[in-house]
Amino acid sequence: MQSINRFVIFIALLLFSYPVALLADPLKSHNLHPLYAAFAQFQPRSAALQKPESARLYLIQSYGNNFFLDTEDGGNPEITAELDSEGAYTTLGVRYGFGNRIDASAAVLLTSHFPGIMDGFLQWYHGLFGFPNADRELRPDYGLQFYLENSDRVILNEDDPLLKISALQVEPRLLLFKGERIPLSLSAGSLIKIPLNRASHDLLSSGIDIALRLYADYAVSHFSFNASVGAAYLSTPGILLESEFIHIVLPFSLTIDWQFHPTLAFIGTINGTTSPYKTGYIRADRFNSTFTFGSRFVLSPDSSLEISMSQEFLTFAATDVALNLVFSKLVE
Repeated sequence: MQSINRFVIFIALLLFSYPVALLADPLKSHNLHPLYAAFAQFQPRSAALQKPESARLYLIQSYGNNFFLDTEDGGNPEITAELDSEGAYTTLGVRYGFGNRIDASAAVLLTSHFPGIMDGFLQWYHGLFGFPNADRELRPDYGLQFYLENSDRVILNEDDPLLKISALQVEPRLLLFKGERIPLSLSAGSLIKIPLNRASHDLLSSGIDIALRLYADYAVSHFSFNASVGAAYLSTPGILLESEFIHIVLPFSLTIDWQFHPTLAFIGTINGTTSPYKTGYIRADRFNSTFTFGSRFVLSPDSSLEISMSQEFLTFAATDVALNLVFSKLVE
């Protein structure tokens, strides 16, 4: 059985890491956790800016499964939580270079949560590798429920599906440093998220978010490294009391890109944020992070395609498994 598992892992690595990643850039994905649906999407970025007087059109598509079940029977008498959905998020955006030191991007986000199709597969997947199954067997497959209750009150009780154009995000950036003798680049950016359907669903009941972020790139031999860190101010969702919310969060990311061969690269991105919640439910109050691994296919000199998989990373406070597809095209 161990040899079979190793073979399956090897095939998965090949599928999600071949062939080309000629452009050193973090893998893109969405935070599909239902409790983060109202907030800005903090995409990892390279410090490199868009080429002057050119535009890059991009589409980011993520599809993943959420299942969080905590009940009194599970050992916590103060918390009842059931967050069960599949999320499909789509970002359509454009990034334009205004000169050698400034670029800006604007993107709209389509947010969707529904019963989905992945529950049966994920139970098999968890069993194959011996991963925890998160009590999925206690609920029927393909459910849809957003329920959170602590010792004080019912915070969230929603079971309607969600399909909305939810937000507009705008992010101007400034190049701070580009080394000529050392392969180091630094840039900074601000971000504003403007809600477009705030009152349409409990998961979207939040206002404007703003952020400041720093980006760094470094390259050595066949390896490149990208990192980002920042601070963001999030608006309180309508479902929460001020005492249950922390306005300031710290988004972060780290990417390693190994150019193993001109036609083969391995890329891994850790992306996450500290939690804005203080509800008493540890899987909401703990920081949220995922590990994404995959590849970038260079389709032509001006277009590329990313295929990747995201896996919850360490916290048990993020979407279990997600698949991501990213297409971008340069327009000059």
